[in-house]
Amino acid sequence: MLEREDIVCISSVDWDPIWTRKQQVMSRLPRSNRILYVEPPIT
Repeated sequence: MLEREDIVCISSVDWDPIWTRKQQVMSRLPRSNRILYVEPPIT
C-alpha cells in the first residue's frame, strides 16, 4: 500500500465535469499521500 508518497497524476481530462477512474483513484489516495493532479491546458 502506498503511504507518505508524493504522487503526480498528469491527466487528459479536467477534474470536475465527469469523474473517471483516475479521479476516483486519486481521491482515495490522499489519506496518507500528497497528490498533484495536473489537468490538460485550456484551449
